[in-house]
Amino acid sequence: MSLNAKTVMSNGIPIISVNDFEHREYFSLVQQYAAEAIDYYMSLFGFYPHNYLIFIPGSDTICGACPIETGIIKIHGVNIMKEESDDYWKWIVAHEVSHMYWGYHVYDSEVVFAQSQLGWITLGIGLYFDKLFIDNKGIHCGFHESQVNAFRKAEKSGLPIHFGLSEEEMHQLDFDYNTIVLHGRAYSI
Repeated sequence: MSLNAKTVMSNGIPIISVNDFEHREYFSLVQQYAAEAIDYYMSLFGFYPHNYLIFIPGSDTICGACPIETGIIKIHGVNIMKEESDDYWKWIVAHEVSHMYWGYHVYDSEVVFAQSQLGWITLGIGLYFDKLFIDNKGIHCGFHESQVNAFRKAEKSGLPIHFGLSEEEMHQLDFDYNTIVLHGRAYSI
């Protein structure tokens, strides 16, 4: 597979996308959205916490993104990007850029496994600041409200919505703990 790499700058921070040539147009949009988010967060905090920001392709089918290392974000669903609004993608990029400030996991002294860590703290902080971003930019994606509503519905139905489930408890869940608890409950708090 032949790869395309492109760099744009935002406040002296290189924003790099590495992708196949077929998706270079979408990754250019992602870089544009990231530059806007970095500009906004730098106006709030006065700094960006890393020397770079890199975007790489993630899963083909999931819309969204996730930080995978310091300064590196996977963008999922680029092949179906047009199925979501520009506002959604502006928000998701701002959300992931926020993770660059607040980290993704806050570790406890306990053994850490996927989605059990106290990462909800940084998710909640990140969601608070990405909400400030979208409100400032007039972006309407409905994410925050949908997360709070999903959390409230899960709470009313008696689902195990507390933080710090054991690995065994996590494997027994039949709902999206990441969305409802780590995002919805964290933002609600």
